[in-house]
Amino acid sequence: MAQQLLADAGRHSEARRRLVEARQRISALSRREREVLDWLSQGLSNKAIARALEISPRTVEIHRANMMDKLGATHAAEAVRLRLEADYEEPLLGEAAKALRDLRG
Repeated sequence: MAQQLLADAGRHSEARRRLVEARQRISALSRREREVLDWLSQGLSNKAIARALEISPRTVEIHRANMMDKLGATHAAEAVRLRLEADYEEPLLGEAAKALRDLRG
């Protein structure tokens, strides 16, 4: 019983550490980089993100590269995992969610 409690406490501690670390990394992002991350988490391509944000696809690529660098992520899936670990809501997607619905028809 005591071993089970210690194991549970260890898992909780590790999950909490990952949450705090992910939130710290994401807090370093600019507003636009966060928007790109949010859209990326929704599964949009650079081109679709560009349409939603009304910027060029090349600008999205630049924001995405900066975001990946700041997060220390080597793949988009890593960046999305960090966002999920941070357990963030989607505060920047209010109007953007409407734009996504419009894009998807």
